[in-house]
Amino acid sequence: MKNFTFKAICFFAITLALNSCQEEGLDIQEPVSITDELEKIETTFNEGDVKIENDFSGEKIETDASPMLRKRIEKELMESFTKQKTFSRRNNNNLVAVFSPGLPSRGSCRGARELNVFMDCEDRGGSSKVSGWVGGTGTDRNKNLKMTFCVVPNNFKRTNHDYAVLNISSNVPYSTYRIDRLFDNEDRRNKNYSSYLGGGLPRTQDQTNYSNLTGRNYLLSWIMYPKTSTPQQFPSLFFLESYGVLGKFGINSSNQGYVFSDDEDSRNANRCNIYKYSRNGVRTLVSNRNERTSVLRNILVEGRNTTLHISKVN
Repeated sequence: MKNFTFKAICFFAITLALNSCQEEGLDIQEPVSITDELEKIETTFNEGDVKIENDFSGEKIETDASPMLRKRIEKELMESFTKQKTFSRRNNNNLVAVFSPGLPSRGSCRGARELNVFMDCEDRGGSSKVSGWVGGTGTDRNKNLKMTFCVVPNNFKRTNHDYAVLNISSNVPYSTYRIDRLFDNEDRRNKNYSSYLGGGLPRTQDQTNYSNLTGRNYLLSWIMYPKTSTPQQFPSLFFLESYGVLGKFGINSSNQGYVFSDDEDSRNANRCNIYKYSRNGVRTLVSNRNERTSVLRNILVEGRNTTLHISKVN
């Protein structure tokens, strides 16, 4: 009897190990160490602890982080990005992501890689929400954001609308803008996570230029295509009947919506950097207020919290 039990345990262990080796995905839940020098302490979720959210009553007070702290968080973010473990069956570059048309894990991407992003938003009086058409994106009962994307080749071009797509591994095209939005997510017992279905994130040559979905704060990098006077059509993704991009060109609430992210209140370190890529591919940081306003007007609202405008394509 003891011999039989021992063999059964060995068989179960070997089977579990083989199944684990066959799974192909992106492990982006590796904890990122925050040095003691940081003024802002972001603690990890300890096993056995209970995280109570939305127990806040009273006036919300939001404060900004110091410039030094912002630089520290950005440095930590970039360093954590290089720790990502990526696995891919083939080296696929030039990829972006669009908002999925439906709920996650239900075939909404129709064969394309599905990217699920969970943002642990502000706990105290959390007010994250979605409105109108936002595809497979929504909130949980604790007002955290759950966004679902489909990873597709970057065959996008300028149209007669301002719009943006999430950059995964694509070179930024000429005559466009790159919008890097850093979300300062919840500090206390942060539970951020992201996962890919159907394969891992392909490697990039310059990872710091693209979205970082590791650690306690997320950096979403968007390629913004400014509208042009020459009418152009959005690319037809043959496996998707419809999809979403950042933009405000939807006719009504059945084709347009928004996502509001209630970001960290205490010493908030949100930032938004915009880079312009000329016709010759020269990159410059956009500092002119009028130009920044023009670029962001139909894409997102920056500040201590974040609003993403979304429109349905097709």
